[in-house]
Order: sequence, then structure tokens, then C-alpha cells
Amino acid sequence: MPSLVSVIIPVYNGERFVDEAIDSVLAQEYCPVEVIVIDDGSSDGTGRVCARYGAQIRYYVQTNQGAAAARNAGVARARGDYIGFLDADDRWAPKKLTMQMRAFAADPALDVVFCHIRQVTLDGAETVVVESADGAHNYRYQVEVVPGIHVDALLLRRAAWMQVGKFDPDKRIGDLIEWYGRALDLGLHMQMLPDVLVARRIHGQNLGIQHHAEARAAYLRTLREMVARRRLETGSP
Repeated sequence: MPSLVSVIIPVYNGERFVDEAIDSVLAQEYCPVEVIVIDDGSSDGTGRVCARYGAQIRYYVQTNQGAAAARNAGVARARGDYIGFLDADDRWAPKKLTMQMRAFAADPALDVVFCHIRQVTLDGAETVVVESADGAHNYRYQVEVVPGIHVDALLLRRAAWMQVGKFDPDKRIGDLIEWYGRALDLGLHMQMLPDVLVARRIHGQNLGIQHHAEARAAYLRTLREMVARRRLETGSP
């Protein structure tokens, strides 16, 4: 019997897009799949949109704590042996779980499987210019395909999650990179599929884009922490 995959969708004021995210999971070729939506204190119509799905999803509301805490809450409620995540404004290709579960079946030693991501804009433009949250800078983002070291592209065994631990709820930005660093330190076996299986929307409300400088600083800080840990372990200067 195929293994159950639990998919956690954190959402905060995401009524504009969350139905497309949910639909893209329900449309997966692979089954069985459970969809767990964690509403991180939305004040818009997110709850009404999710209510339309009835028993097709499991919907929970919590006080606003950030995406990392919402993902952790979803995993705590998950019943599957495999766990995936999808941001509420992004979408999966129908073969996403099929391709990743096929990789797990081919290599029982695999702990984590990523895939490539296509960055897309709302209007189909080739580039999008987004103003930072403080209004001090404009950042230009190119529509392109990139290797998906991104939470949307991640599928992992529950055992791997238990080994690495939760996302850091104190990190509003960069929680996946910090988690990924811990996974690397532990020597988890990972694979990056060449297939483009995620569409990531680039728009003015992306948290990482709004806080571009903060996101960049978080990634650099995580890299420094990883290097420091490895130097401590190996005794190298």
C-alpha cells in the first residue's frame, strides 16, 4: 500500500491564492495525500475559502506566530510517513509527489528530495520590480527556473524530520535555510531532482522579497553558523 504524504500549507491573509495552492495538492497524481492548512491568524476571508473544501482538508487556526511555527503545528498534526510543505501563494505540478516518491522508492537511503522551481509573476511578465517593506529600495526579480532549496520543493521522510527537528519559530525569514544547515550537519542523504515541479509566485507580498535585506542577512548568518559548527567539529581553524 502506498505511503501517506502529509502536506502542510501555512496561510496568513491568503484568501487571494490559497484555493489554488490547495487545488494543486488535491490534483496530485500520487495518493494517498492529506492536506493540512494552518491559518496563522488571518483577518481576511481565508477561513471562508478553506471552509468550501469541507472534509477534503484539515483546517486549523492559531494566533499569528509566523510561517515556521505554522509549519511546525502542521507537522504535529500530520499522520503521514512523508511530509511536504507548500506556501499558500504557490502551486505544485500534478506530478510533483509522484516524481519525488519515485526517487524515495529507488533509493531507500534517501532522507530528503528537492526539485526545481519556476518563478512566475502574476501577469506573466518576464521581470517584476518589488518595493522593500521600508520603501527604501526596489528589487528586480527575473522569471526563471532555479534549484529549489525552498520549502515548497521539499519532501522528506518523517524520520528525517524527527532527526533534524522543527523549523526555528524565531526566524521570520530563513527558517528553511537554517533547517537545511542542520540537516547537512547531520549528514542527511538528499537529492535534487532536475524536474521543474513548483511554481513560485513573485509578487509584492512575498515576505522574503519585502524584507530582501533581512533575508539576505539571514542566509549569510546561517552559512556562518554552519561553517563555525563544522570547524568546531573538525578542530580546523
